[in-house]
Amino acid sequence: MATRARQKIVVVGDLNGVKARAILNRSLSQLGAVRMIVGHTPTASLAGGAAGSVLLLAGGRLVAVDVGLKSGPDTPRTALILDGPRGLEWTPDRTRVLWNTRSVRAR
Repeated sequence: MATRARQKIVVVGDLNGVKARAILNRSLSQLGAVRMIVGHTPTASLAGGAAGSVLLLAGGRLVAVDVGLKSGPDTPRTALILDGPRGLEWTPDRTRVLWNTRSVRAR
């Protein structure tokens, strides 16, 4: 009878850390994926992020999305649009190209 190895769940606070990148790369490799998209992520609390925005981390391999679901007239609104090989950040004011290819360069 085969047994499955137990995987340790790791909470990572530094997304630019060596261990975090290794975990991300291993996960993407196991899934055969180029990017991992995580939603409901308060990007304002991440380096380089802002409220209600899409933030690319780890050389574009990790996409953090904060769509701004809080109520109120001044709450920023954002959507991530996947259009073929392109990733776009939509806001009521503009659309920004985040990537325009299926692959990313390792950093």
